[in-house]
Amino acid sequence: MNDLFGISFSEKALHFVHIREGNLNAAEAIPYPIPIEISELFSEQSMGVMAEIIRNKKNEYGLEAVDLNIALPSKYAFLKKVAVPIDEEKDIVVEHMKWDLDTYLPDKLENYKVIKTEIEYDLNSYKEILVICISKTIIQRLLSLADKSETALKELLLDTFSLERFLKNHNYLSPSSNVAVFSLDTLDIKTDFFINGKYYLTITEPYYGKSKDVPLEERIKDIAKQHLGKIESHISFAPFVKEDQVSLLVQGTGLNEEIFYSLQNAFSQELTRIPSPEQTVGILNNDNFNLYALGVVNYRISI
Repeated sequence: MNDLFGISFSEKALHFVHIREGNLNAAEAIPYPIPIEISELFSEQSMGVMAEIIRNKKNEYGLEAVDLNIALPSKYAFLKKVAVPIDEEKDIVVEHMKWDLDTYLPDKLENYKVIKTEIEYDLNSYKEILVICISKTIIQRLLSLADKSETALKELLLDTFSLERFLKNHNYLSPSSNVAVFSLDTLDIKTDFFINGKYYLTITEPYYGKSKDVPLEERIKDIAKQHLGKIESHISFAPFVKEDQVSLLVQGTGLNEEIFYSLQNAFSQELTRIPSPEQTVGILNNDNFNLYALGVVNYRISI
């Protein structure tokens, strides 16, 4: 069995996990050696920098063959719920999906890898099917990353779904639960919603637009409350929802104690930090690590 590297990305670092013979051998955040703009994360130059980081890790551990799993930030993909009539013929469903995506995507449909997921939402007279579209250019860049780093790309997941794996592995997400996960970095807040234990919606919003008059803690709190209001609205109208309660989780490289307590005081329900620093001593540096790389290798740490 080959060793496995799992990687995810943030605006300042490559997040790296090494699995050897089924065990967690290393987990760390490796700062980029040169500044990389988040908008240029998948440029050829950036991929070259990251390939060198991965090669260095491969050499450090004296490895010949390595499999590579990647958690792609969901902001670099398009997730679309396509509404189709219940029990419609397959050919008609496909044509409807093509038309819907063709009007939704910013580029020609042929320039995307289109993935019809098994995630569906029953809305009585019709159903919504979750479709994922990823630019073929980005896929080629990631294949090139594996090639230049002398690894074999085995699995590509959106970070939202690598997070889902982590939540299920650690019993934060059950088949009947509704969960909102606030993920904070230094630039924006991403909120992933899971309804009935499966993915439903992602909202990403920068902390600031043109004005920076509001303190950061207050801005994050306001955005998080707005996001939760949106999901509670969805839950109140969706006929397929099993429970009306929403569990709140928070994580990310932009999370500190001051922001955590500000968010904690903003909600009536309990807010849980995943994982908390005291739970990861000796395993992860929580201030410099996110959970997507752990999820993409489907590994459960003891917390």
